Amino acid sequence: MFDNLLIILIAESKLYYVQPLEDPDNVDKRRAQVGLQPLAEYVSQWQIKWDVEQYKKDLPKVEAKEKDRRN
Repeated sequence: MFDNLLIILIAESKLYYVQPLEDPDNVDKRRAQVGLQPLAEYVSQWQIKWDVEQYKKDLPKVEAKEKDRRN
């Protein structure tokens, strides 16, 4: 996982979001294994508040944004 792949800017709205993650409940454990800071700390530089439960609720919207971005 590379940090620069996690954050996407929605140009027209100037909003950032975290791309869909595999197993978001364990993302910090995986990040720690490769020497990266916790995701909440990393995304705070874009004023994103990381909340894994909210992320899972919002995931269908995030996936739709990703699909639109790719088309």
